Amino acid sequence: MAKRKNFSPEIREKTRRTATEDRNIRGRILIVCEGKETEPNYFNSFPRRDNVSVVTYGGEGCPSQVVEKASELRDNAQIPYDVVWAVFDKDNFPDFKTAIDAAHEKEIRCAWSNEAFELWFLYHFENPTNPISRDKYKGRIENHVQQGAKKQKLSQYQKFSYQKNDKNIRRTLLDCGGNEDNAIKWAEKQAQEQSEWHGEKWDDHNPCTMVYLLVKQLLGEKDEAFKRKISKNYNKDE
Repeated sequence: MAKRKNFSPEIREKTRRTATEDRNIRGRILIVCEGKETEPNYFNSFPRRDNVSVVTYGGEGCPSQVVEKASELRDNAQIPYDVVWAVFDKDNFPDFKTAIDAAHEKEIRCAWSNEAFELWFLYHFENPTNPISRDKYKGRIENHVQQGAKKQKLSQYQKFSYQKNDKNIRRTLLDCGGNEDNAIKWAEKQAQEQSEWHGEKWDDHNPCTMVYLLVKQLLGEKDEAFKRKISKNYNKDE
């Protein structure tokens, strides 16, 4: 049996596009995640924009390793990335602040969460303002989805049990009453308030998630620098 090749993220992404589609790409986004399945599955579920390529890479361990991997993939990419994201959680990692500071120095954007990524899912239904232990997220998400399913009479979700490898979690949240616009609004407001209270003491920003920034970019919202980059590339190639 032939040995399976370990393709780079760029190659894996390119195999999902035709040659014509590849020529139309104007902007490239790299997302490197701590989690192997939860975060990549979620970000891969967003609808693709015709002129933007999104590559996800998961399972990189602690926050500092995520940042280092993002830097390595960016620096060694055959086709340059326009935006690079590192996605990781506070959890119990001692290098949380170190990783955020390193990402800033390397000009890598951070979609970090304190305490865990699932806080972003919770924001689709409620606006928590007090610290929440990450072991509480699962039950609260399940309760919101189940209650929403009952209201919407969606039998397939009424016994919903949250699984980290769920590839359809974004669809589930939205089907069962989750509101992405509210999630962005609440997460952004909380991030601003935490910054006013704690400055750059990132460990103290709880609850807080910066995932909303990455979501806004995937939706094509309010990222003027990236839009100008795409427009510039388009005009240059005409």
